[in-house]
Amino acid sequence: PAMLETRPRTKSDCESDAPRSEPSGLDVAAETWSGDDLGISVVLPDENCEEKILNALKDVPVLRLAVVGPFGNTTHPTTRVILRWLASEEGKHAIRGQQVCDYGCGSGALGIAALLHGAGSCVGVDNDIAALVATTANAEANGCKIAAHLPPAEVLERDIDFYTRFGNWSSRSDGWSPLPLKELRGQCPVVLCNIVVGPLCRSAPTLHELCAPGGWVLLAGFKGSYMKAQVEDAYSDLFGTLEYRGCEDGWGLFVGRKLPVA
Repeated sequence: PAMLETRPRTKSDCESDAPRSEPSGLDVAAETWSGDDLGISVVLPDENCEEKILNALKDVPVLRLAVVGPFGNTTHPTTRVILRWLASEEGKHAIRGQQVCDYGCGSGALGIAALLHGAGSCVGVDNDIAALVATTANAEANGCKIAAHLPPAEVLERDIDFYTRFGNWSSRSDGWSPLPLKELRGQCPVVLCNIVVGPLCRSAPTLHELCAPGGWVLLAGFKGSYMKAQVEDAYSDLFGTLEYRGCEDGWGLFVGRKLPVA
């Protein structure tokens, strides 16, 4: 039988051991964390939220995370390595005015950061319903919008874990729809993907379809030489040479470009 697609767990799987919750179980944060060298200042609201925003770093955008739950608050290295790229001159130039896809969006932090740094629009994808709720709420908290979707239908059809937890996607009535891959094929000049290494590798064909010719792909969620080699093997034929941009605490970042149409 064909290999079954396991759920593309998001960056939060590295950041927290807490079980994922349904939308009704989302947590509201009560602390503030400054963005350090990430090019943003992350604010988690509490009773002194406005004062802390005013005291945040003045020369960088402020990212408000109204909902965190088990999805992380940008402190994990896999999130941070992508945030640094988004804040770099290369990253800002790549995303300026463009459509970005945050595949495995979790809390939506990467997609929102891209919008704050000048992206024109963002599509968020996750197969956890609570993540889609969190992404939507956090985007609204920042005065922006992310079009949040489940993974493409052909991915959901093979996702046993999604079916076990949420049932048949085609019979759900909660309004969350699969990513319209045919409509978005080649329409995302920048694709961000920060998920655990197994689903990261299996998502390569989908990310290749989403990415525009000559577009960028950012890959995080792997650690050590073995995982690094797995990711490189999965993506190098589709995106050409992947450039390893270093790591934080052993968690690496690959930056690649989709080969342009001949």
